[in-house]
Amino acid sequence: MHGGSVDFEGRKVRVLSLNSNTGTDEAPSAQLDLDLGEEYLVLIGYFWDGKFMETRRERPLEDTT
Repeated sequence: MHGGSVDFEGRKVRVLSLNSNTGTDEAPSAQLDLDLGEEYLVLIGYFWDGKFMETRRERPLEDTT
């Protein structure tokens, strides 16, 4: 699944992809890749009662120097 936009921390951001392992008992079971405009963000978590519950976040292109 990809495309569209979501509300994230008070602003609309573009969804690059959503990968979900529904039906698994393993947490985290979902990865949400977002384009914030000035950076990309990957949210790792799971779905609970129709809502995404974030367990951690990564900034894949963050400068590590």
